[in-house]
Amino acid sequence: MKANLHSFAVRRIERSNKERFLFLDSLRGMTVLHMILYHAIWDMRNLFHFQIFMESKTELYIYQQCICWTFILLSGFCSRLGHHHLRRGLLVLVCGILVSIVTILVMPDRCIIFGILTFLGIAMLSIIPLEPVLKNIPPVIGVICALLLFLLTRNLSRGSLGFEWITLLELPSWLYQGYIASFFGFKSDSFHFSDYFPLFPWIFLFLTGYFLCCHFYNRLHVMRLMKFHAAPLDFIGRHSLLFYMLHQPIIYVVLYICF
Repeated sequence: MKANLHSFAVRRIERSNKERFLFLDSLRGMTVLHMILYHAIWDMRNLFHFQIFMESKTELYIYQQCICWTFILLSGFCSRLGHHHLRRGLLVLVCGILVSIVTILVMPDRCIIFGILTFLGIAMLSIIPLEPVLKNIPPVIGVICALLLFLLTRNLSRGSLGFEWITLLELPSWLYQGYIASFFGFKSDSFHFSDYFPLFPWIFLFLTGYFLCCHFYNRLHVMRLMKFHAAPLDFIGRHSLLFYMLHQPIIYVVLYICF
């Protein structure tokens, strides 16, 4: 009897975990669609000089931040659930490097160095040596500390500690020298590349997602939420890397034909 109950519980958890991934795929798919819309608007404004939607740069910036925050939080969340961190991290990192190479060759004035794919690949690889330590940190403490560190260091690339329009402490200029410093978040004056996601502060947002997963993993109310999904969004979410790699060239060709 006990063996049967145990087997039923295991099957229920496994079934719930599958539903969990479906929900995350749907959420990732929705975020991909917003990313495509944002890049279409950005291309129209900056490459084809056509003003549409979101006339304010502030509105467009907030929209972009909501998308990248969701991507990074989801990636951190899924890194706790997934396996094959090395293979997945290397694949994403290679795709990020490929994006950098292509943009340097095609549009050197707007090329991407240290873009979001490069960051996500490095973050996924960083989990491998850090996971034995991270698993010993209470999830609630981890979420609070990681989120506070992200909020504190959000303005690191702007020369200060603070969040967005709030400046807490100006940092010395000697920290902001060269590409290596820019990789860590200390953006030098000579660094003028697009899609900039340095290691800090974004690794703290990634870890926030990781600890959120640790906190909610196998909780009943979360499992009920994980039942909700949409098949088209599931497909996009499962192939989000492919959509990311292909969407900009397709958008550019379509806009070039239109304008």
